[in-house]
Amino acid sequence: MNTATTTKLLPLKALLLFAPLIFSMLGLWPQPAGAETVDVFPGQSIQNAINSASVGDRIFVHAGTYMGNLAIGKTLTLVGEGIGNTVVDGGGKEQSVIEVTASKVVISGFTVQNTSREAGTSFAGIKISGSACNVTGNYVTKCKIGISVTSGRSRIAENIVVNTGHGIALYSSSEVTVEANNVSANTVGISLAFSANNRINGNRAINSSAGGHGIYVSSNSFNNTITANYLVGNYHGMWLSSSSNNTAVENTVANNELLGVELANSPQNTFYHNNFVNNGQQFMRHIKTDDNSDSVWDDSYPSGGNYWHDYALIAADENSGPSQDQLGSDGICDNPYVIDGNNRDNYPSAVSFGNISDVISVINGETDQVKPAAVAGENKTATLGTLVTFDARESTDNVGIISYEWDFGDGSQDQGAISTHTYNETGTFTVTLTVRDAAQNFDTALLTVTVIGDNADNASYFWIIPVGALGTLVVAAAVWKHRTSNGRKKRKRRVRRIRSAQIRRHTRAVGVFQD
Repeated sequence: MNTATTTKLLPLKALLLFAPLIFSMLGLWPQPAGAETVDVFPGQSIQNAINSASVGDRIFVHAGTYMGNLAIGKTLTLVGEGIGNTVVDGGGKEQSVIEVTASKVVISGFTVQNTSREAGTSFAGIKISGSACNVTGNYVTKCKIGISVTSGRSRIAENIVVNTGHGIALYSSSEVTVEANNVSANTVGISLAFSANNRINGNRAINSSAGGHGIYVSSNSFNNTITANYLVGNYHGMWLSSSSNNTAVENTVANNELLGVELANSPQNTFYHNNFVNNGQQFMRHIKTDDNSDSVWDDSYPSGGNYWHDYALIAADENSGPSQDQLGSDGICDNPYVIDGNNRDNYPSAVSFGNISDVISVINGETDQVKPAAVAGENKTATLGTLVTFDARESTDNVGIISYEWDFGDGSQDQGAISTHTYNETGTFTVTLTVRDAAQNFDTALLTVTVIGDNADNASYFWIIPVGALGTLVVAAAVWKHRTSNGRKKRKRRVRRIRSAQIRRHTRAVGVFQD
């Protein structure tokens, strides 16, 4: 019987097993690609860059106005060159301007504007349905909804949302943080519906339109924490409808036209350490069902309840202790603040929580007579046909500015803290900014815009002195340079042709370029 020789494969198996380690050490094993930065310039497509990007890439969009709507379906970072500089304009279409369906997407540094605002629509400037996204430092305006979130664990922070329906809207969302946003002149500042376990902290929701609310919590929203918000100059400061077990702490609710807080069929909510100042009525509760459950209006003794400005002015603070039956002041009014038959603040504070001097401007029938201070920015020089950005965000008011009105000096007007305009003729234009507060106090500021032509020519010269057998001095012709990208490209092509000719003539050249 023939005996076949068996080859031992153990060394080969070992080699294959350790090949990735060996090749990696030698630099031969393919490594995962790192995140790249993709630049987008005016005239290019942001959507094309999104489509071509790899997961984790960073897309940097340079200053300019980009028309169209964006869809982001992969994890990436989208950064503009700053609000007022990089503008994404939806053109009033019936879709959201930027829609995000992927998780862990970052959007920062844009002005986002113009969706359809027809009744019954819900198009947003920025719509987030992916989880764990971060939307920070944007300016959103002229949209049905400013920023819409329908997912969990996202962060919406430090944005400015002006002149929309709902400024920031959470729908069926959980574990979302909404903080340090400036939301003004919207129908509703911040809204939550069918949402739980969210954190609404440190926002300014001011000057909502007639019938509007600073913060609106509805539709069985629960376990939300609403802290340190500034709710001033709205119709309702805060309205809770069919929502329970929410906590509101350290908010300033002031100068709202009708109500500070309204509860409609919303028992078992907790309010303490809030400032209620000069609202049309401090509190009104509409019970739509037979549920008579109370809400809680203090944090027990000695932490205390809320500061009710009208009550604190007349209430005594001579006693102390849980029953207020011991001599000595303790910063808590001696008697409870009665809200209605079922609700009372047992330990109303005799002093405000923090400095609220800026909101005590309409007391005892006096009107706010402090006018805002308009700041329009520095004078500008612009090129004919290019977009000019105007920024009034440094304007201030003791309560809050409700409108920014721009007159561009060429017959065109616009509204908004940040606005853009294109001039179609050269010259010097005087731009007027008018800012108003809720009491219709106003202030104006001026700046000038000088618009110059886009093709001012500037002669440039190029001398070529070839040295060769002929020894002939050649005088070069003048080369004209244009201050446009097309002019620069043409000049480069001319230089390349001249240099090619030199090489063909086997000459050595010395060149001098003069502006």
